[in-house]
Amino acid sequence: MVNVRIDIPELVESLRKIGSDTQDCEVKEAVRKLPESLPETISAFANKDGGIIILGLSERLNFTPAEGFDAKKIFSAMMEVGDVMTPPVRMKIDMVPFENAQIVVAQVPAVNLEERPCYITGKGAYVGSFVRTGDGDRRLTRYAVARFKAMRGSLNTTLSPCWTRP
Repeated sequence: MVNVRIDIPELVESLRKIGSDTQDCEVKEAVRKLPESLPETISAFANKDGGIIILGLSERLNFTPAEGFDAKKIFSAMMEVGDVMTPPVRMKIDMVPFENAQIVVAQVPAVNLEERPCYITGKGAYVGSFVRTGDGDRRLTRYAVARFKAMRGSLNTTLSPCWTRP
């Protein structure tokens, strides 16, 4: 993954103008713990073009710092969430000062095509694979999962010897 410098104030200002998350950015309060839907979002970004997750902002309060957010605790928990994915997702995770508070920003890389679908290991590929559409995560259809698997198989067979009949 290429480390991209993100202008957080500019990004948040854009979200405020739109009034919503975007195709490339998901915001969660995460005040007490990591959101249960976080692995779905990681899968969705990894199966598309990657994306940014911002934890510690309140979308319902116009993307302002969430009261009671513990950046160190959430940062520590984020360091392990990529391990519940197949393949494991290695995100760039930072604690970032923002409007007199600390937030956590994670850059989720896109998974290589030959490794897709990226899914929540405990749910399996057909239930735990997601894709980002608009400002939300949608479960991949069985067809889409099967196509990824078939593509992965065809990519692998192109590397093996070609056998012909006599």
